[in-house]
Parts: sequence; C-alpha cells; structure tokens
Amino acid sequence: MRLYVIGNGFDIRHGLPTRFCCFEAYVKRHNQQLYESISNFVPTEDEWNDLESALGNFNYDGAFEENSGLLMSPGDDDWRDSANHDFPYEIEQITQLLIKELPLALRDWINAIDLSRALTPPWYIPTINRDSYFFTFNYTNTLQDIYGIPDENILHIHGNAKIGQNLVIGHDVFYENSLNTDYGPDQDIRVSDAYDHIDNYFKNSYKPTDVIIDFHKEQFLRYSEVDEVLVLGHSLASVDGPYFTKISQSISKNATWVLAKYPGETKAGKLSDYGINPSNIFEKNYEDLV
Repeated sequence: MRLYVIGNGFDIRHGLPTRFCCFEAYVKRHNQQLYESISNFVPTEDEWNDLESALGNFNYDGAFEENSGLLMSPGDDDWRDSANHDFPYEIEQITQLLIKELPLALRDWINAIDLSRALTPPWYIPTINRDSYFFTFNYTNTLQDIYGIPDENILHIHGNAKIGQNLVIGHDVFYENSLNTDYGPDQDIRVSDAYDHIDNYFKNSYKPTDVIIDFHKEQFLRYSEVDEVLVLGHSLASVDGPYFTKISQSISKNATWVLAKYPGETKAGKLSDYGINPSNIFEKNYEDLV
C-alpha cells in the first residue's frame, strides 16, 4: 500500500497560486490591520515565504516600543482614566489579529482559489494512484476535486478549508515559562498585563503537533500496511518533523520513502532528521516518477 505525503509544492506544480506571497497580496487587499500587524511585528522574509516560522519570532519588543507612549504617568498633562488600560489593550489587539484573524483570512484565501486551474498543470505530475492513502498538509481540495480521491482516504492534517474546518498555522517555538522576567511588585501593572497577552500569543500560535497526532491516532493505525511513501511538494521543515516521525513509526519498518525533487531544489530538512532509516530513502526528480 502506498501513502502519499502532500505538501504545498504539489498544488504549486498544478499551477495553483498557493504560495504565501499570494496570501500576502490577499491580506493586503482584504485585511489591512492584519497586514500591518504582520509587516510590523512578524519578521518574515520578502513575500512571506517563511510566515509560519516567523510567527515564532514575533517582535513583542517592537510592539511595546511602538505603544510606549501610552505608558503615561498620572501626573502627565494628557492623563486620562483609560490610560490605565490603553497599553495592554493595544498589545492585545495586535496579538488577537495574529491568533484569530490570521487563520480566518487563510481559510477565506484558500476558498477563493479556483481549483479548475489544476486540471491543466504547467509542470509534470506523476500518476496518482487513487487506491492509496493521502496525508496532506494542504488546506485545498485538490485531491478530491481534481483526482476524485475519496475523503476517507485523505487526512488533512492541518484542516480542510472547503468544509470550514479550523486551519492550523503556527510555529514550533514553545516557552514553558512567561517571557516576563521582571514580574514583581515594582513592575508597572500595565506592562505585566501586556506580557500576559504576549504569553497567550505564543501559546496559541504554537503548532501543537503532539495534540494533533494524538487526535488522529486512529488514522495512523490504518497506515500499518503501508510499504511505500511518496513525498510530493514538502519542504521537510522541522515544524512538521514530528508528523514524519509518527508516520515512520506507524508504517512497515522496511517501507521505502521516495522524495520527489525538482532539479537544483534544496529542502529545509532531511527525512533522516526525523528518524527515517537513510537506507530506505530514495530521492528522484519528478520526471522520473511514474
């Protein structure tokens, strides 16, 4: 039995505009507040290509500095009662945009993509065996709508936008303790409250792979008969590493792993980084796959 592991490169090879640079353009047009929060405080590279990992480097110091003018003292000429809450409120607004608005904007963007473009892909796509399992990181319905794969054979590990599921987008930075290292009776309560929002942000933007894996444990049990894994369009970034490890633990010990690459492509990680036996890994160009 074959298991396909599908990443965003699969949709891109079908000619679908699913790169994060396309999402950036969408957010800029449809949600200016969210766009500004990401642009100002999430240190992404050009075109948002590293958006998920960049969420783990949220620049809360920058957010504090930009709003520091709200930390006025009761004796200031501009003092008003709301100044007791303005600073943490603004920090909360920034973080809530990233926690709540970002996944919603992501779902709206995915659902606005015309999947019919995938009917005539601009690049070679190997034959897709419908009688296989499919483990997809993509939010789209490409497998169902273009290839007629039944839903019961597909696991959308981070959610399916078309049926309105909550979409998972996040980083792998986990803090056990509060980032507020100066907490105490001498700290301005407004700063303390703002740090509570920062801690909440990192907790809620963290990608809980262990929780997700446990939720889908029955699906992983179905993979026991898999003896071949074909990885199409995934960067092998570390944030998704636990899924590859779990798949490896769930399938046949001697299963072969075939990693599809285009000429000159450099992956963000290696399958062997995630506990997969190097002797079972084979890299092939897309055009060499059948």
